[in-house]
Amino acid sequence: METATWQWNEDFLILDNNNSELILKNDSNGALVSLSEAEYIFLHYYSIDNDYEKVCSLMQDYHIEKDLFDALTNKARQLGLLIRPGSTRKTPKKSSGLKITAYFLFVRFLGIIGKLCGLNLIAECKGNLRFYKLCSLDLHNTVLHKMALSERLQKILLPLYILTMVLLISLLWLLPGAEIRFSGFGMTHIPIFGFFLLLVVSIFACLFIHETGHYLCYIRYGGKSSKMGLGLMFLVFPVMYTHIDQVQLWHDKRRKIKLSLAGVLMDVMIMLLLLNLLSHYHKPDLFALLIACLFYYYAVQLLSNLNPFFPGTDGYYVFEDLIGGERLFGNSYECFKGFVKHPFAEKISLKRCGYLLFFLIACINISLYWFMIAALMTFPLWSNMVLS
Repeated sequence: METATWQWNEDFLILDNNNSELILKNDSNGALVSLSEAEYIFLHYYSIDNDYEKVCSLMQDYHIEKDLFDALTNKARQLGLLIRPGSTRKTPKKSSGLKITAYFLFVRFLGIIGKLCGLNLIAECKGNLRFYKLCSLDLHNTVLHKMALSERLQKILLPLYILTMVLLISLLWLLPGAEIRFSGFGMTHIPIFGFFLLLVVSIFACLFIHETGHYLCYIRYGGKSSKMGLGLMFLVFPVMYTHIDQVQLWHDKRRKIKLSLAGVLMDVMIMLLLLNLLSHYHKPDLFALLIACLFYYYAVQLLSNLNPFFPGTDGYYVFEDLIGGERLFGNSYECFKGFVKHPFAEKISLKRCGYLLFFLIACINISLYWFMIAALMTFPLWSNMVLS
């Protein structure tokens, strides 16, 4: 049998099925495509050997004209549903064995951690340079999942949040003797390894609270996800995320913006709690040091997360929804590539200038983050030169 010259793009996965209409999402770049079930089956048959007669024989319940056949396959190629063999993301043969071994060990590691902690951890290990998914936690039938589904709890969440914020602000400004001090930095002997583990666990606990805000809001507006995950942004920045793929099918911009800001509101609450602790706890011990480090981390994290020019942040998604755009960074990148190849092929428009400007500012922001990470990692090498 002849090898097919066009194959199905395995990056496209079924996101939703509504009245025989399938919504497919490209797991690599986030692109969405709508197909009927018949078109989906037809393209899969076609991807086997690219033969019109064989597709017609396999789909005897449908009469497919040759013109329609050509139009559908051409459109599928344009959308990236059909691709050339070898153009999919594959690991080179030399490293395939190493990749399989690493994946197997990672799955075993997650299994051990899951049994010890009573959690259902799932290995993901997929994504791209901008965002790579490591693993996810299935929350189905957990306390948090049941709380999210409770209509009574959903009704009191906002009043409860407001009450908590008023209480934290009151404690910060009204109690006598409140004075912000970083007394933990006065410690002279620090158990480095133990403190590092404690700090990492605390950071991930705070990130989980952040994602809980997104999760509760997502479920309130009809989301069906029950998973939270752990990933790497630009292969460096560890982040937690909530599986909210169906939000791309939402048409209400206000709900999308509320969903993005739900995590930010949780961060503000954590920041106020840390400020209260810094204001009333002044002993130079390990707990005070932990609070001080968490405060500085969250100050940077909160500002970074509100940055609309850093792809993947809540600020980015809010900005995207406000201007009514989709795949803003991806589209701006495609626009930039086209501009570099053919600068004057298209007329200069406001939209094109906006994409180019956004991509330029986004690249500057990403570069600054990389510089910040490199500076922190090499701090022992250059700190003496600066501080002396």
